[in-house]
Amino acid sequence: MGGYQATLTCDGIGRSFIDGLGTTLTDAGGEARAPAQIALGGGDTCSAFLHTTAPGGYKVTLTCDGAGLVSGFGATLTDASRAALAAI
Repeated sequence: MGGYQATLTCDGIGRSFIDGLGTTLTDAGGEARAPAQIALGGGDTCSAFLHTTAPGGYKVTLTCDGAGLVSGFGATLTDASRAALAAI
């Protein structure tokens, strides 16, 4: 399926680890930082849970402490990850 996963070690935001998924390693790192920044700002704490191929691209599902499972679709893994994050 292609793509990368980056994991951040986090203290004080409700999770020990936050995973991000992206088409490139740079994107995956950014997709891990984005939910950490949201959580640090008082928002929901989420982490990438899984990704699958979908018609026309990818589906990424986040698991969030408040919102539960949230999914996004996109032509690339990065697009799908950003769509899922935007849905919380």
